[in-house]
This record gives sequence, C-alpha cells and structure tokens, in this order.
Amino acid sequence: THSRIHSFIIRPSVILHPSNKMCPKPVKNSAEQRDGRGRESATPKSTEELLARFPTSNHRRLHFLSESMYRPITIIAALLHYTTEPLGIEPEVSMFINGAFFVMLIFPSAVGYWALQLLEMYAFGPGFTSMMIRYVAIPWFVLYVIVIIIFDKTHLEPTDANPRRPQTEFQAAAYKFFSRCLDYFPTTLVPWSEDAQLPTDEGQQYIIAMHPHGIHCMPQGMLGGLSTLFSDRFPGLMDSKLSGLAATVIFKIPLVREMFLHMGYVDASRSIASKCLKEGRSLFVCTGGEEESMYTEVGRDIVVLKKRKGFVRLALSYGADLVPMFGVGNSDFYKTYSFMS
Repeated sequence: THSRIHSFIIRPSVILHPSNKMCPKPVKNSAEQRDGRGRESATPKSTEELLARFPTSNHRRLHFLSESMYRPITIIAALLHYTTEPLGIEPEVSMFINGAFFVMLIFPSAVGYWALQLLEMYAFGPGFTSMMIRYVAIPWFVLYVIVIIIFDKTHLEPTDANPRRPQTEFQAAAYKFFSRCLDYFPTTLVPWSEDAQLPTDEGQQYIIAMHPHGIHCMPQGMLGGLSTLFSDRFPGLMDSKLSGLAATVIFKIPLVREMFLHMGYVDASRSIASKCLKEGRSLFVCTGGEEESMYTEVGRDIVVLKKRKGFVRLALSYGADLVPMFGVGNSDFYKTYSFMS
C-alpha cells in the first residue's frame, strides 16, 4: 500500500489577541473577508438550503437516555437562533456558548431550574422544585450515568458514524446556531494548490491531522458537520464516510458526549481507528491531543508530534492519504496562564 501527503492551512482573517481592549466584530456574509475567494459565507441562509447540503447517509441511533439529554440543548439552541439572528448577534452568542463547551450542562440545567421555579410560583405552590429535583432529576441522572457513561458503547462503534442530519426545522435552527460560531472569527481556507481535490470516487481514504490543538481545536469544527468552508471546498469527502477521533474522556462528560456523537465522532483508540479504516472511512484527528492543549500559549504555535506517529502508521497500513492541516492563530483565541506549570 502507499500513502500520499496533501496539506492546507486554516487562517483566521481576524485573530483575537489578549492585548485587544475589545473583541473584533464578526463579518456577516462578507464574501471577500469570509474566505478570500469571492464566495459567500458558508453558513446557509435558509433551513431548506441547510437540509439540502446534508447527505442522506445513515447515522447512529443513540440510547433514549442520550436523546433525552441532548433534546433540551437542541430546544435552547433553536430558541437562541430565532432570537439572536434577527438582532445580528448570533455569532457572538454562539461563540460564547461553544467557548464554554465543557460546562455546557450548566445551560439546560439553569433553564430547567428556572422553569421549575416559575411552575412553583404560578401553578403548583411551594416545594414543587425541590420535589422534582429529588424524585425526578436526581434519579434520572443517576440512571443516565450508570447506563450511558459506564456501559454504553456507542462511541466504540464506527458503523454509520456520520454527522446527524437535522430532521425538522427546529433541529436545523439549532444546528445553524451552533455553526455560527465559525463566523465569529472569519476564516480563510488555504489548500496546497488552487485546484486541490480530495476525491473519494475510487474509494480513496484520508487521515486529516490537525495542529495545533489550542484550548479548543476550532478548525476541527469545520469537519464535524456540513455547511462549512471545508465542506464547501471538498464536498465529496464530507458527503462520504468521514469520522472524527476524540479522546475517551470526551465520551464521559454528559451532554458533551451527545454533541460529539451527533457530529460523527468515535473513540480515538488505535483499535477503533483501525475499525474505521477497515470500513472504508476517512478520519480527522487533532494529533497532539490534551498534551498539546496544555502547551497553548498566545503568540506561539507549539506542536506535540515527535511521540505521535500512530496516525502515520495507520495511514501506511491502510493506504490512506495524509492531509496535514494547520490552524494559523488557533493558539491566540484564549489567554492562558502558566503560574501552575
């Protein structure tokens, strides 16, 4: 077998430095500033356009406890889309929510608590909130932890590990809200050549290796769904079997787990990656992982690579093409502190 190497970079047109007194305003539907190629924003303008961009491929069915965990955030995101999009502040709000990704469980929990408080005040009387928390919320969460976090193996199954297509207009609105965070920092996609292609018509597979991780690997967001610059530039690859690899700990965090599963991610272990490649899937992974994330420093791009050659061996073993991808400015999104290092 043989492997080839392609490369491209993702370059933010606006980089947020901690020395800036104010955050830069997002560029809305600006063709030149969005991708530098005269195209309009990759974010679709209508629900019909969004649904048309998604392939009709199968996706994994999640346990009903996982679905019930994810449904509240879908409702909240859709409502935020309907309220913030007319005000022109959707990219800012979306970036704020996505920036707090690993504490996202706070948002539906807070909304649920406020809803119970309103019901207690205007309908059921004192004690309703504490009763619902004690006899409904806590038992349900304990059941979720036991059944899903401990025993569920969905993240270990590469079959149909595709991004989930929105089925309703409400789900499409939620998807559009989350995808608008990519418009907060207008981004340029720079392939290795003007006529660059990643064809899949002959069963060619790819391993896309991203650097650096940063606090959040923002370029990876372009690969976890459609309606992005990457899916616009390489539609054949995005419409085929493409899965992301994520650390095992990601699938142990409530709600974060469900979001990654909806985007088509699987566990980043070597055995699962091999299963994906055996099924003819392509992969994308931030090879430096958590270690590279801990080295994030504004103004420096630190890459952990010397000890991370497993993705190269996988590519050679299965004849997959390597596609290095570098996110210029990804380390500058957040100010970091080294006093504990």
